[in-house]
Amino acid sequence: MPNHRLKFKLGVPVMLLRNLDISIGLCNDTRLIVTKLGATFIGAEVVNGPHNGEKVSIHRMTLEPPSSACIIFQRRQFPLCVCFAMTINKSQGQTLSNVGVYLPIPVRVGTGQARP
Repeated sequence: MPNHRLKFKLGVPVMLLRNLDISIGLCNDTRLIVTKLGATFIGAEVVNGPHNGEKVSIHRMTLEPPSSACIIFQRRQFPLCVCFAMTINKSQGQTLSNVGVYLPIPVRVGTGQARP
């Protein structure tokens, strides 16, 4: 299940977590850019795949945890998550034009050791 608290701003990249409409390219793992925020919908633009550039509207939907969970509940939320980063499993088969490396500790040039 997606996070229960989503904080979106205009222009943030998001990833679709459910297959909504395959004919217009709203499949699992589709990347979108948020263009409009509403109370019950999010307007977005598709940024990957054959439907690149198309504007779509994502509405809230009822989500439930897997049937194997101990607690049964429902909540209405958007099937989206922020996607500034992509896991190795999700990136397989993707073509990436830019890749960033996060180095929390600066690395010394030539020694390969981190600064204290």
